[in-house]
Amino acid sequence: MSPPKEGLGNIERPVAAGNDAMLDRFFMLSIDMLCIAGYDGYFKRLNPAWERVLGYSVDELTSSPFLEFVHPDDRAATIAEMQGLITGHSTISFENRYRAKNGIYRWMLWNATPLPEQQLIYAAARDITEHKHAEETLNRFFTLSPDMLSIAGYDGYRKVVNAAWERILGFSAEELKAVPLFEFVHPDDRASAMALFQKMLADESMMSFEGRYRAKDGSYRWMQWNATPFPEQRLIYASGRDITDRKQAEQKIQRLKEEADVANQAKSEFLARMSHEIRTPLNVVIGTGDLLERTALNTEQRQYVRVFQKAANNLLVLINDILDLSRVESGRLTLEVSDFELAELLDSVAELMSVRAKQKGISVLFNIAPQTPPRLRGDPERLRQVLLNLIGNAIKFTENGQVLLHVEPDPKSPAARVLQFSVADTGIGIPAEKLDAIFEVFTQADASITRAYGGTGLGLAISKRLVELMNGRIWAESRPGEGATFYFTAEFGIATSAMPPENQVTPLATTPDPLGALRILVVDDSEENRFLISEYFKDFGCRLEFAENGQIAVEKICLNAYDLVLMDLRMPVMDGYEATRRIRGWEEEQGRALTPIIALTASALETELQNAIDAGCTTSLRKPVRLVTLLEAVRKYAVRAGPGVTAPPEKIMVHADPSLRAVIPAYLDKRREDMHAILAALEKLNYEMIGELGHKMCGTGSGYGFPRITEIGASIHQAAKERNSSLIRSLVDELSRYLQHVEVI
Repeated sequence: MSPPKEGLGNIERPVAAGNDAMLDRFFMLSIDMLCIAGYDGYFKRLNPAWERVLGYSVDELTSSPFLEFVHPDDRAATIAEMQGLITGHSTISFENRYRAKNGIYRWMLWNATPLPEQQLIYAAARDITEHKHAEETLNRFFTLSPDMLSIAGYDGYRKVVNAAWERILGFSAEELKAVPLFEFVHPDDRASAMALFQKMLADESMMSFEGRYRAKDGSYRWMQWNATPFPEQRLIYASGRDITDRKQAEQKIQRLKEEADVANQAKSEFLARMSHEIRTPLNVVIGTGDLLERTALNTEQRQYVRVFQKAANNLLVLINDILDLSRVESGRLTLEVSDFELAELLDSVAELMSVRAKQKGISVLFNIAPQTPPRLRGDPERLRQVLLNLIGNAIKFTENGQVLLHVEPDPKSPAARVLQFSVADTGIGIPAEKLDAIFEVFTQADASITRAYGGTGLGLAISKRLVELMNGRIWAESRPGEGATFYFTAEFGIATSAMPPENQVTPLATTPDPLGALRILVVDDSEENRFLISEYFKDFGCRLEFAENGQIAVEKICLNAYDLVLMDLRMPVMDGYEATRRIRGWEEEQGRALTPIIALTASALETELQNAIDAGCTTSLRKPVRLVTLLEAVRKYAVRAGPGVTAPPEKIMVHADPSLRAVIPAYLDKRREDMHAILAALEKLNYEMIGELGHKMCGTGSGYGFPRITEIGASIHQAAKERNSSLIRSLVDELSRYLQHVEVI
C-alpha cells in the first residue's frame, strides 16, 4: 500500500514562503522540468513542462511514486542518489530514463538539492534524449570504426581508444593507455613523429603523417594518421588507418618497376651491343659495296652489287629503327630545341617524298591553315621523322590518287602552340578493329601486308613514341578500301627569334682541299675496317698509318705528327677512350697543338658518343660510315701538321640579283638538303629520285645566279640515268665544296 500522499495544500505555505509572484511565473514558464518531491517518494508540485515532455497530466504523475516512471535498470542508481540527498549531500547531478505516456523512455539530466527541515527535494530535469541518442550513435561509430580512433592528452598518454586498436595491433586498451604515445612507433619513425606532434601543438593545427607501429606479435604495421588538437580541453583527437597492405603493394610495384627498369636497361644494352656487333661487319659490307661499285663491272656484276647493297641498306634501316625504339622506351632519346619554319620543313618533306610518289603515279600535297603559327620552336628533325614515316606509309599503301598533309591548330586545345597534323591517303584502308594495334611494335593490320608491301611495323610504333615525347597523341581513322587518315598532335613553342637580314648570307667555313699530303693515323683492331679505310683514301693521295689498338696509337702520336686520327672506341689492350685521354694529356704536357681525333664507333648508345667527346675526341661518327660522310669530316677537321700546306681555296664570289637576296639563303639550304637526300637515295639505289633531284637543280641554278649548280645538277641527272654511283658521289662531293666556299655579294 502506498504511503499517504501529502496534499498540495499542505506544502503551499512553505513553498510559497519568501517567493513572490515573479518567481512563480518562472516556475510555470520554464522549458526545463521543475518539481518538488517529498522524502516519501511522491511528487508534490510539477510545472507544465512535465506534461509537455512525458505526456502525463500532473494528477497522473503525483498519484504514483516517481520511481514507477523510472527505467527499471536505472531505479537502483536513482534510489542511491536520493539517499545521498537525504543523508546530507547538498546537491546532486545524475542521469536516468523516465517512461513517457507512449511507453518510450526519455533521458533526463537531473540537478537536485534537499530541504531537510521540510523533508522536500527541489529538482530540475532537462530532456537530453536527443543528445544521448547522438552520443550513442557516435559511440557506436567509435566502437565499430575499422580505423583506430583515440583521444590523447597533452601529457602524451592515451585516454580513450576504440576496439580497432586491439584488433589491429593486439594490445588491450589498458596496455595502450599505460605507456606514452610514441612507445609503439618504429624507432626509425619516432623522431619525425615527435617533431610533427610538437609542431601540431605549437600551431594548433591538424597533422597528417605515416609511420610504422609495433604490433603485439613484434611485427610492424604501417599507419596513416590524422590528428587535431583541442587546446581548451588539452586533448588530441586522432584517427589512424592501417595502410600496411597498400604500402606492401606500393613496395611491390616499386620493386617490379626497378626490376623492369633493370630488364629494360639490360635490353637496351643488349640491343646496343648487338648493334655494335652487327654494325661492325655491316660497315665493311656497305663500304666494300661502295668501293666495288666504283670499279669496272659488267651488267650482271653491277646487278649483284645493287642486290647486296639494297639488302645491307634495308638491314641498316631496320637496326636504326630498333635502336630508335629502344632509346625512346628507355628514356634516352631527348628532343632538341631550335627555331624552324613550318612551311619550309613541310616543303622539304613533300619534295623528298614526291619522287617516290611519282613512281607510283600519285601526288603528295600539303596545306597549312591560315591561323597556324609560321615559325615554331621545337625539334624539327623528330617532327620530320614522324611525317616521313606517315607519308611513306601512305605512299606505300596507295596505288592511285593522292596523299594530303594538312596542318592546323588543334581544335580541341585553346593553346595556339598545339598543332594537329593529318596525313590522308586514298589507299587500301585499315579495318576498324586493327586501328589501335597498328601502333604497337612489330604489328601490322594484316600479316599478309608484310609480304605484299614489305616493312616491319616499327615506323608507326616509333612515331607514336616520338609524338608522345612532343606532348601529343596519335590515332587513325579508316575504312577498308576507302583510304586512311592518320592524325597526331604535337606541342611547340612559338619562335620569337628574327630571321636573318635579307642582305646577309651566313659565312661558311672553308677547309683545305684537296686531301693530298694529309698524314692520317687509323686506329682500329679490325683488319677489315683498316683495309676499307685504306681503299676509301687510296685515290686521294693521303698518307695513312695504322695502329691495332690504343696503346700503339699513343706510342705513334708521341713520335710523329699527324694531321688527323681516326679512332675506333672499342679495342683490346687499350680502348679508344683511354688512348684519347693519354694523347690529350701528353699534348698538354708538351704544349703541343691538339691533333684532331674523329671517333668511329658502331655503338648505338648516345652516352658512348658523349663519353668519346668527354675523353677529348674532336667529333664522332657512327658506323657504317659512308665515303662521302667520312671525306666531309676529314676535310672539316684535318689540320696540316707539316710545311708546304696547300692554301685554302679562294672564296667563290657570286653577285646576287637584289630582288633575289631574300630567298637565296633558303635556296642554298635546299641544295644542301638535296645533297643529303641524294646520298640517302643512293644508299637505296633509288636512281629515279636522284635523277629528279638533279633535274630540279639543273632547272633552278642559273635562275638564282648559280650556273655552276645548274651544271652539277645536269651531270647528276645524267649520272643517275647511267646508274653511275661513283660519279654521283663525286658530283655530290663537288657540290658540297662549292656550297662551302660560295659567298654572295
